[in-house]
Amino acid sequence: MSLRWMIWLFNLKRLQHHYHTKKICILNKIETDFELLKKIIEIKKEKILTEVSQCYDSSIEKAKGMVEALKLLKKRSNFMEKLSKHSLEEQAIIKRYKTNNLFQIIRSVVKRSELNSIDQVDLTESLLLLDPNTLSDVHRIIDDIKFAPISQTYLSKIRELFTKSSILKESLITPEFAAMLPKLRSSERLFQLTRDGPNPFIFHEKCDNKGQTIVLVKLLDGHIFGGYNPTSWISEYVYSKCEDAFLFSLTNGKGRKCIKCPIERHKSDKAIKQNKTKYSPGFGEANNSDLFIAFRKLDNSYSRLGSETGWDIVEVEVWSIG
Repeated sequence: MSLRWMIWLFNLKRLQHHYHTKKICILNKIETDFELLKKIIEIKKEKILTEVSQCYDSSIEKAKGMVEALKLLKKRSNFMEKLSKHSLEEQAIIKRYKTNNLFQIIRSVVKRSELNSIDQVDLTESLLLLDPNTLSDVHRIIDDIKFAPISQTYLSKIRELFTKSSILKESLITPEFAAMLPKLRSSERLFQLTRDGPNPFIFHEKCDNKGQTIVLVKLLDGHIFGGYNPTSWISEYVYSKCEDAFLFSLTNGKGRKCIKCPIERHKSDKAIKQNKTKYSPGFGEANNSDLFIAFRKLDNSYSRLGSETGWDIVEVEVWSIG
């Protein structure tokens, strides 16, 4: 065999090996690419499934909210109708609140939920709970509606229960204030600052284990405010958990109407700060109370709601109610 043929044969075998190697590389690359593509498709698939599921879950939650909102509206509407036989004055109050913007709020929520029909939906979670702005509007309107059914007869009875109060004058016992409190049948003044003195021992001696109470505070500048404790005061350094406690401001001394400040639900475990006999109790968390009357030194009293300190307290009363 000539040298030329030998060289040609060698080159041919080398070329054959080259193509075979290249073939293996390409096949491996294709295999790798398809594996990668498969993983990408799986990831994309999971993402799309999650997004679609979340989208439908969101629509379901909105549907739940609309059902609860309309149930609430229907319940309030029925309640107002039952009051239609009340006095002319109360009918005027009812009429005013029946024409409020609660209907517009519900209609707005319906529109945002993009639902064509909610008649067949029977779900429990409320969209109002997912929309703080809407929820606050509804709470405000419902709180106003609660003021409507206070009759003059019941109002007169409450005024009689507090005739001995040097703070809670008849003009301050309005339908709005009466609606804040639980149904009252009796009252007893347990503590009076000008009578008993600024002493935490005396406060605990007279007020502990007396059931639900209201605390009234009067300042020299005319402000009158306080708090409602649905539990008993006790002489222990603990918190009393309750959702019904609230603070209130009856007047600023310049004709402003009363204001109610209910407890936030997620803070109900620290609603009432109890304390030992030589210390004063309060409303809210220790050292950061929403309302604290320092009986040992009245100048240390404060309220976190208005960042007010250094009050000129002229009277404090604690009333047991039932």
